Amino acid sequence: QVIVGCAVAAALVLGLAGTTYGLNWALSERDRAERAEKDATQRAQDLEQVADFQAAQLAAINPPQMGANIREQIMQLASADSSAELERALDSVNFTSVALSAIERDVFGETVATIDAQFADQPLVQATLLQSSAYTFERLGLLQLAIEPQERALAIRREVLGDMHPDTLRSVNNMGFLLEKLGRLEEAEAYYRESVVGHREVPGNDHPYTLGTINNLGVLLTFTERFNEADRLLREALEGRTALLGETHRETLETVNNLANLLEARGMLDESEPYCRRALEGARSTLGAAHPGTLL
Repeated sequence: QVIVGCAVAAALVLGLAGTTYGLNWALSERDRAERAEKDATQRAQDLEQVADFQAAQLAAINPPQMGANIREQIMQLASADSSAELERALDSVNFTSVALSAIERDVFGETVATIDAQFADQPLVQATLLQSSAYTFERLGLLQLAIEPQERALAIRREVLGDMHPDTLRSVNNMGFLLEKLGRLEEAEAYYRESVVGHREVPGNDHPYTLGTINNLGVLLTFTERFNEADRLLREALEGRTALLGETHRETLETVNNLANLLEARGMLDESEPYCRRALEGARSTLGAAHPGTLL
């Protein structure tokens, strides 16, 4: 329902921009060109706002809380005489899984088809909404559901924008991340390497996106025990993130922790410990003692 609502909103916003453009018939050719450029920019901004709204709405979904609410509502329907027996029976039910199943079936089941129907003639709008949907599915752990929108978003951006466009390269990196989570490491590596090469060329070595995909490739190579290359990449990412973002930034601390894991995997425990402690203290000061990242 959220996705359908956002699709309608996007259609209205883009339709309004198109109507405004239609008023330019009386202007000079130069004025029409300037107005067209401004309208194109505005439409792009409107699309970005709609996509951000969609992503924010979907990111607010909390399956554990939804599962707890379902359980509580079931308990409220029970009579006083049967509540104790019912509660014991419900203790064996994973209500987070129940909530995720309901979300997958009732909320996201027709996501791709709905986006296709609403934006058949607007491929870049399709790609933006598909990429946002894929990210949300991945975050919720619905990895199989994320595959189709992720593949579609990447394919559209390759065709319309080209292989080296920043949006295409971000989708390439996201494809690698999803495949890594699915355990398809060889496929993931190919996408990560493409993303690293492209990002080095387009935004440059010191760009946050470039450093992020360098970090991702380093982590994957740690998993596959190619430690020398992983070490080189993670140290490059750490140096770049420290210089660009600071020592206590979340992304810097992520790479610190990844480097600690690499050194531990190599059996270099004395070298790993200072990075572990640096990551821990940084997380405590920036995220708080109870944050999942700190506890990890």
